[in-house]
Amino acid sequence: MDFVERGETALLLSTWIISYELSGQYECIPMIVNGERTIESVRLFSNEGISGLSPQYIYVGNTLDFFAGQEGTKGVLLASGQDVIFVNGADVTDVLNDLIVVFDKYRRFEENLKSAALESNPYQSMLDVIHDLYRCPMLFGQKDLHIYALTGQYPESEVYPGWDTIKKYNTIPMTVISTTKAPDMTKYPESIKTVAIPVSPEENKNCSYQIRSNVYCRGELWGHLYIYYKKKSISPAITQIARYCADAYGALLDRIVAEDTSARFKKYTFLADIISGNVVEPENIANLYWQMGWEKGQELKLYKLQFIAEQTNEIFFDYTYKSIEASIRNEIVFPYQNSVIIIAPAGEETDSRMFHTIRQTMKAGDYRCGISYPFRNLMNVAEAYFQADFVAASPYLLRHDKDSFLRYDDYAFAGLISYVQQNMNYRQFVMPELLKLYELDRESGTEYYQTLFWFLVNNGHAANTAKQLYIHRNTLKYRMDRIEEIVKLDLTDHETVAFLRLCYSLLLADYPIGQINSREPGEE
Repeated sequence: MDFVERGETALLLSTWIISYELSGQYECIPMIVNGERTIESVRLFSNEGISGLSPQYIYVGNTLDFFAGQEGTKGVLLASGQDVIFVNGADVTDVLNDLIVVFDKYRRFEENLKSAALESNPYQSMLDVIHDLYRCPMLFGQKDLHIYALTGQYPESEVYPGWDTIKKYNTIPMTVISTTKAPDMTKYPESIKTVAIPVSPEENKNCSYQIRSNVYCRGELWGHLYIYYKKKSISPAITQIARYCADAYGALLDRIVAEDTSARFKKYTFLADIISGNVVEPENIANLYWQMGWEKGQELKLYKLQFIAEQTNEIFFDYTYKSIEASIRNEIVFPYQNSVIIIAPAGEETDSRMFHTIRQTMKAGDYRCGISYPFRNLMNVAEAYFQADFVAASPYLLRHDKDSFLRYDDYAFAGLISYVQQNMNYRQFVMPELLKLYELDRESGTEYYQTLFWFLVNNGHAANTAKQLYIHRNTLKYRMDRIEEIVKLDLTDHETVAFLRLCYSLLLADYPIGQINSREPGEE
């Protein structure tokens, strides 16, 4: 019975595991009927026979006690329930001592796995412990193909053709789950708990099997543990331990979902309070400067890591937050709502380091990182958050800019225009005479609306505007005189020009500039 179904945490052994461990030193002949992981410890045989033995123990005895007088029977007999293992030519004392070593090995493995689940990045820590046991490439991947942890020390030449792709993009290529390797699996194997799949001929140069064990969270399939096993044959012991490791990982995910996640928000509660508009004590800010070793007045930047679409689930968020927190030691990192906030000293070196850390953590994940203007007082963190959030979550930028890192100073004006267009009746702020120009052009075939636009674009330079419109300068002068009559504005006034530029920025989405006529310059 499996870990998830039993709800137990103990790593129990099986006759398959014991036979696998002893076969490195002895000639073992297994006669295994059940081979389940039920064995807790070792007991010595009595000479009363092997019927009715408890599956909780592995019993050890001298074969001569049961097969006296028969040649070729010298060795050790191991039995548990209906399972029997003959160890040829061995001494019972030696086998017993080696069995104690085996139990101790897996006891320490179990303890290390439990300790790893409590580390700051338990996802990777648990995989590192599992790697120490298997010594081959492996990864934990969610069923949406995102990877949470993987062994990174194997180059492509030593593993199989897709390993470098896995490391680079932190996602599972479809070749890993190809049905050509498992014809009976047309989708993720929800009904198969552990399976060893023979790898392709190309991969077989370096490893022989892909072992895949389901990982469950709250009883539902979350993802898989993938192991690329290098030996030319595979024992059921290997898949049994893989099953235990996958279940231990599932227990970690269950804990993350069930625990009070508000605890991780408490470290920088006062900063979250400032962002939310609450009043905080100035002493908290002063103490934080001292803790971080920052000078008062030092320029800082706020980075807001915004997750997109369905990737905001609790497990993915916890994984990302803990990974970034573990990678960034000298800056402020805390979660706020469904985002991760980083506050760090401003500078190109810091920017480069932040980009590298976030990219390495997220890899192929779908995210946006908004970056604020530099600011000099943590009491102004709400303004910095607004700026970073403005670009990270802007619907306009989500549609028009595919970059993952967005600086507020690059997009402030475009974002402002988009915000006004989507959240206000922007026509209330627009000069009505501009709409009058647009309607006049549409009804009469004039080109006043676009002429004024290009006049503003060319900063009032008549020659450049005329060239842009393919018209004579006299024609431009006539049009501009008519425009001034209609709008009744002084186009040499700086404030008027600035306001007109703003109006055009608001209008262009709904009142676009018409196609430029294809006339040659100077033609009427």
